[in-house]
Amino acid sequence: MAMRIGYVKISELPRLSRLFRSALVDDFRYFPRAAFEQARRDNSLPRLAASWLKPGRILAVAVEGRNVVGYSIASAEDPLRSQLYWLYVRPSHRGQGVSGQLLDFTHRQMRAQGSLLVQLVTRDFADYYAQRGYKLAGQYQINGVDMHLMELALR
Repeated sequence: MAMRIGYVKISELPRLSRLFRSALVDDFRYFPRAAFEQARRDNSLPRLAASWLKPGRILAVAVEGRNVVGYSIASAEDPLRSQLYWLYVRPSHRGQGVSGQLLDFTHRQMRAQGSLLVQLVTRDFADYYAQRGYKLAGQYQINGVDMHLMELALR
């Protein structure tokens, strides 16, 4: 079945929201409870819909058939520095290049909006991002969790 990588369609927002909630439960339980709940509220269906309408926001999905199997959520609102907030692929679709395709799509959209640099924070995937050209820019704690700040020059 063909996979589509691109901007989320309005009809796909509920499926994106469901996958986001599932990802939080399955892969982001290391967040302290308050941070977990805040992430869930910040990425609820109404908030995702508001982001979908906001210039400079990038909500990308990998869709197979009618199933959203991955997503990236980013912001290119600052013309100099973009932020990649979330990159996630269902476990059943990992190892197939889906995350790389989502990342490439997101980077292209950031460049198109004039961004020169993208930053992200990760706990467990610094090596993944380093393999894709990101450099470690710092380490610190967020909500008591050790995290890595990664940066990539887009130009």
